[in-house]
Amino acid sequence: MKKRYQISYQLKVILNVVVYVVFFAYIVYSAVTAADTGTRLVFIVVGVFFGGGALLYEYLRFNFDQATKNLVFMGDPQKALNLADRVKKADLLKTFDSSLDIMRMLAYVDLRDYDRLKTYIEGLSYEKLRNYDVAIVARHSQMIMYGELGDGEKMETAHKQLTGLRSRTSSKGKHMKGAYFYNWDVVAAACSFYRGSGMEAWNRISKVDVRNMNKRELMHCYALQARIAAKIGRSGDMEEYRERAKKAAGKNEVMTAFLDSLQMG
Repeated sequence: MKKRYQISYQLKVILNVVVYVVFFAYIVYSAVTAADTGTRLVFIVVGVFFGGGALLYEYLRFNFDQATKNLVFMGDPQKALNLADRVKKADLLKTFDSSLDIMRMLAYVDLRDYDRLKTYIEGLSYEKLRNYDVAIVARHSQMIMYGELGDGEKMETAHKQLTGLRSRTSSKGKHMKGAYFYNWDVVAAACSFYRGSGMEAWNRISKVDVRNMNKRELMHCYALQARIAAKIGRSGDMEEYRERAKKAAGKNEVMTAFLDSLQMG
C-alpha cells in the first residue's frame, strides 16, 4: 500500500497566504478598474466581508492549533488554556466552541485541577453534551476526577456512562467510536486501579500498545503504570515508568511534581 502524502503544516500556511494574496490582489484590481462606482463598491464589500471573515478564521485556527500543540505535544496545559481564551473571545460565530470545551476539560485533567473541571462540566448545557466528542471527554474526565477524589460510586457511574458511549450509532445512522480520544485498555486499567484492584490494573496496563500514542497520552499511560507499580510493590517498574511519564510530560510542572511525590504502597 502506498503511503498517503501529507502536506506539512508550514506548507499549508504558505499555500493559504498565497491564496489570500491572490484573492486580495484580484479584488483590489477589480475595484480599481471597475467601470462604475456601483461595481467598485460591490468588489470592496466582497473583499471586506469574505476577506475579513477568512482572515479571522485563519487567526482563530492558528491560535487553536498552537493551543493544541501546547496541550498535546509540549505539555503546557496552562498556555493551551490561555490560547483557548484568546480563541473564545474572537470566535464570534462559535466555530470552535465544542473543540474549546474538549480542550478545557483535557487541560484541567492535565493540571489535576478537579475543582475547575467539576465546575466546567456542571456548566455544560444539555445541547453541548449532545455532541458526541464533548460527551465522551466529559464522562472520561469525570471518571478520572472522581477516581482521584476517592468517590468510588460516582466514578463507577461515570465509567458506566463512558462505556455506553464507546460505540454507538447516531440519529443519522453513522457509527461512532470513542477510540479517537482514548485507549480503552488504559481506561480499563484506570478503573481497576481506582477500585483498588492493583494486580488486575497491572495486567491490563501491561497489555497496552503505546506505539501510536502522542506525548499527552504517553504521559497519562506511563503515570498510571507507575502508580499501579507503586501500589503492588514493583519499585523498579515504578521508577522506570515514572521517568517515562516525566519525559512525556514536557513543561507540565504539575504532573512532574505529582510524579515525584509517588511513594510505594
